[in-house]
Amino acid sequence: MYCPLIAYEHGVTRIKETYPKLNIIPSECIYESDSLFFGSEDQLFKNDPINTILEVKTFFEGMHEKYAPKISCWFGREGLALPLAFEWGCPNHAPSMLYMDVSPKMAKWNKLFNKRS
Repeated sequence: MYCPLIAYEHGVTRIKETYPKLNIIPSECIYESDSLFFGSEDQLFKNDPINTILEVKTFFEGMHEKYAPKISCWFGREGLALPLAFEWGCPNHAPSMLYMDVSPKMAKWNKLFNKRS
């Protein structure tokens, strides 16, 4: 039996394929639809009445180029961009910007959350 605090739907599927006899009971499930950029690119972004998902995603990519061009997984693992953080850190599917320590382009950069622990 495996009881994670939180589990991503594709991760649960992969574990079940590898270990079919393992019973997985997460406290909380996260789905691809929980991603910041889920939906068609011409759809409005979350509760924003003006900007589309593509416009916000393009702006976010611009932040990557401007503030941290060498950081990999800017959108999080598998590009999921889950807006998720815990007291002890961020999961690997969270955008790197949430826990980025320093920016080579901005001297006064302050991280928002601790990196994965």
